[in-house]
Amino acid sequence: MLPVVTDRLPVREATQPSLVRRGVRPMWGALLAVVVVGCGEETPSDPFLVHDTGAGGSSAEGGAPTDAGGAPSEPDPDLGAPCLDDEQCDDGVDCTDDECDDEVGRCRHAPDDARCHDEVYCDGDEVCEPDIGCVEGTPVPCSDNDTCTIDRCVESTHSCEYLARDMDGDGDPVWNCRDGRDCDDQNPRVSSLHEEVCSNGVDDDCDEEVDEDDCASPAYDRCERPLTIEESGSYVLSFVATSGDYGQSCVDAGDLLDVVVEISIPEGPPRDVDVVVEGNDLEPALALQTECGDSSSEISCSRPGVRDPELDQVGRVARLRAFGLAPGSYALLVFANAEGEAALNVAFEDASPPPENETCASAAALVPGEVTSALPYAAAVDHESACRASSGDLVYEFSLAEPSDVHWYASSLDAFGEPLISLRGEDCASLASELTCRAQGPQAHLFARALPAGKYYALVSSVGPAALNLLLEIEAASEPPATDDCTTAPEFPASGSATLELGEHTDSIAPGCLVGAVDAAFQLTIEEASDLLLLQNFSAVDQTAVGLTRDCAAPVALACASGAPSPSRLVAPAVEPGTYRVISESAQANSVRLAVFQRPATNPILVPFSDDCETAAVIPETGGHFYGNTATLGPNYEASCDSARSGPPGAADQMLRLSLSEPRRVIFDMRGSEYDTLLVVREGDTCPGAELASACSPNFSVADSYLDLQLPSGDYFVQIDGYAGDSGPWQLEVFTAPL
Repeated sequence: MLPVVTDRLPVREATQPSLVRRGVRPMWGALLAVVVVGCGEETPSDPFLVHDTGAGGSSAEGGAPTDAGGAPSEPDPDLGAPCLDDEQCDDGVDCTDDECDDEVGRCRHAPDDARCHDEVYCDGDEVCEPDIGCVEGTPVPCSDNDTCTIDRCVESTHSCEYLARDMDGDGDPVWNCRDGRDCDDQNPRVSSLHEEVCSNGVDDDCDEEVDEDDCASPAYDRCERPLTIEESGSYVLSFVATSGDYGQSCVDAGDLLDVVVEISIPEGPPRDVDVVVEGNDLEPALALQTECGDSSSEISCSRPGVRDPELDQVGRVARLRAFGLAPGSYALLVFANAEGEAALNVAFEDASPPPENETCASAAALVPGEVTSALPYAAAVDHESACRASSGDLVYEFSLAEPSDVHWYASSLDAFGEPLISLRGEDCASLASELTCRAQGPQAHLFARALPAGKYYALVSSVGPAALNLLLEIEAASEPPATDDCTTAPEFPASGSATLELGEHTDSIAPGCLVGAVDAAFQLTIEEASDLLLLQNFSAVDQTAVGLTRDCAAPVALACASGAPSPSRLVAPAVEPGTYRVISESAQANSVRLAVFQRPATNPILVPFSDDCETAAVIPETGGHFYGNTATLGPNYEASCDSARSGPPGAADQMLRLSLSEPRRVIFDMRGSEYDTLLVVREGDTCPGAELASACSPNFSVADSYLDLQLPSGDYFVQIDGYAGDSGPWQLEVFTAPL
């Protein structure tokens, strides 16, 4: 063996620009060439050394790459700069997999499009460009080249929608398009669906006649022709053929249609009048005046708050209350945003004073054990709360002589809204003084444990104009459950699941995920980098959340998942070793079932083919994260829950295989998929196996295809399919745990 010879080799300046372009610092002048000569041995090539091969090029940069036959081959677009290890290959692009290819001594930067997906269907599939990063995809094309349709992509259904051209939105397409008969598509009050209005000189119903005999005259449209109401009752108001004649402080003249009602208070003592208008498909408003049409005589004006999707009636109900009206006539203006019908309810009641406890300075005393009535809709909005609200608010106060448990209840007396209650310290007016709040359905219950002695304020509001009953109860201070304290939370059970009775818990954990909800915490110790799944099952009337945090005092948790329907699911990938807190929350303080699944941290796995179960991709027994695309594949297998399929075998599908050596609970979750998926689990060691009972899940069953199965040991096929023939990019999370 000859001695080792070392020497510096000259730097080829021509190689440096390519390294600089990829963000690699030139290193040529600092490297040594090591040449070892031995009988029958080849010296491993150092890719950072530039030396002449003697064949008209260099092994690192000079000459064109050739294939086995000596002909020039296509350059590999994934190859980058020379390297010795993976750490030298970071290109600064988040969506590429960077590693050093030991065989060629060069960095590889493989783009991973899945890292760019934003889970938005209509903006197209994002792609990874190696030198740029994530690039927006091409939006889904929906044009049908028909000028008589308005075309759009619908995100909720992952499909294109083609609506007949109806510029004024009155439900009648323009006359020169198919099935259209609207003779004025710029005016929503003119169409073949509209009634003919008398004496306006307009062909309102598009029948080429004006003011014909069967025309409709607007009812109660002017102060001169009101609907007179002298006693409590319910009435139906029609806004057909009416116009917008009057405006008030909460309504601009001409913005809405209006109907005039005369409220007549008979001779005798003053009376309260409570008025509610429900619009069904309309959005109504109310105004009360002493002189009809004179906005300066306004007594009250009410318009609904922002519509809440969880309360369908909110946004369609307006309510006002006039206190102590003297005998005489008053003008009630009822407004609506479109033609149609509205229900009007008027109640004459004994006179009462208006609420005076609208601010902290004028707070009313809340006596423990006594039921108190409250009309927050008759007050203004004066305070902020972390919980939602849309009506006015009222303030109450109480004092504690010693540390005590406090239970505060609020219940709706009607169907017009849900209560909100807020507990505050002595600095009542500021949001920072809010200790906790509740907004959780028709019956709200706020529980605070062991409040110190002192003065407190209770603020009440509502989502919608509801009348409420309030009740305060004070009890001796109690000991909290171990799980009610984040800092001293017990270890999560070794079984991997726990049932929590949250009725005796409070809203005591700072990094909460659900505003105004009681919470509990467990300590969770992670020994190695892991992917976690927090899974929480709960009752149909509840809303819950799960979260993960390392710091009990942090204002924001590391990760959260909330909502309905059950279960709440939170996947936390690549969680580093350490001690964490698992947080469980319930808006209704009901019982929940919480489970924690853990698997070794893994990168997402692309399933490129697996078009049938003979080539099925393998799911490890510990689970994993998989993704693929069925759009270019064929249909092979049926699914029992594909009720909308046009015929067998249904949509394009892919197949994965899972083998269990012991009975395990297995979670399959397809959240993040970009089309209407189906998920099927089959059992059998021969292809394709038999579909298991209750193991077929469409994406609308639990908001994305989802299965929670207890499976005995054996072999299973997991079928990725589409509902009603749909296909596209999909994702699948699999977590398992021993039974």
